[in-house]
Amino acid sequence: KALFLFPWIPLIAAVAVIVPWGLAVHKAEPDFWRCFVVYEQIQRFLKGGTGQTPVPIWLLLPCFIVGLFPGVFPVLSCISRLRKNGGSDFFKSPEVRYSCCALLFSLIFLLLSKGKISGSILPCVAPAAMLGAMLLDKRDPERSYTSLRQLTTIFSIIFIVIGSAALLAGLFYLLWGTGFIPVLPLKIAVWTPFFTTAALGLVISGTIFFVYRREKLSEPCSYFMLYAVTSLICLWFMPVFTASSRMPEYELLEIANKISSEKLPRPRIIAVPGLGSAAAWCFKDGRVQLLNSAGELEYGHRNAVADGAQPLTLNLTETAQLLKAPARKEGILIILRKCDIEEMTRHLPAGTQFTTAGDICAFYYPGNTGNKEKQ
Repeated sequence: KALFLFPWIPLIAAVAVIVPWGLAVHKAEPDFWRCFVVYEQIQRFLKGGTGQTPVPIWLLLPCFIVGLFPGVFPVLSCISRLRKNGGSDFFKSPEVRYSCCALLFSLIFLLLSKGKISGSILPCVAPAAMLGAMLLDKRDPERSYTSLRQLTTIFSIIFIVIGSAALLAGLFYLLWGTGFIPVLPLKIAVWTPFFTTAALGLVISGTIFFVYRREKLSEPCSYFMLYAVTSLICLWFMPVFTASSRMPEYELLEIANKISSEKLPRPRIIAVPGLGSAAAWCFKDGRVQLLNSAGELEYGHRNAVADGAQPLTLNLTETAQLLKAPARKEGILIILRKCDIEEMTRHLPAGTQFTTAGDICAFYYPGNTGNKEKQ
């Protein structure tokens, strides 16, 4: 009964907040709500699309397990004890049943959806955490501590072995390069600092576990504190990758300054989908075109083309023809991520390369007319 009565209170409050803003948005852009509700929400789960990351059904499961780290290990130890002692009494609790339903139905819905991103799994983490807390509350302290020590000993050994192997591989790669280890693909190489740092965290955490395993953990929080080394070391590098993907304007402005310092003519810009909007902002140019696909701009791009606008996208073949056109007068700047360089160099001619310290680079092609000697 309460489930059908109380949700109306926050729903009415939410509607009261949204209505004035929603009407203002609808007045400014009548198609917004169709795009946001139908395309970005309903079709993302039921149909998918070009800009909605269609991925395999199993993708969210590793994200779910990582999202529960490190709480998944003590919960597993409690589950093993609960299974041996019979868990019928535990599942009679209405809170447990509610959490199980919230977890299972959310997980099934998200796994079956067509468009997935790693953050989609977040609705499942809260009920899973509730279940884990209730399991820990029902534990037999002495037995669960024994089980937890056994489990942490196993994982400490696994951490030390995996982390040491990764550190040695990274050391060989940095010191001797391709002499012992083949060249890493760029998509993996850009993540090498993160993998190496995570490996260091695994070794440190595993060593602490192994040394501390003989001690009796007085509180569950002591167990979680042992994972702080791995978590902090991994998160130390995360802002570097997050800034490159979510705040690319610093690197784009660096490229713009290099072009300005070399006194190159203002170029026509072609960018990969994830960098198109940022490039238009940083270069103050609304004519930016997108390489291969419109990405998340697919909805608006498709409608604009249907209304008679020129296509915003260029595939690699069209881009190569544009670069080789004899009558092209303006310069062209192609902006992409470093992991896309290998594919680009296979299909497009070489140009002047501008790189940054992060994940973004660019290739500049001067105009063909009157630049034969420069070419």
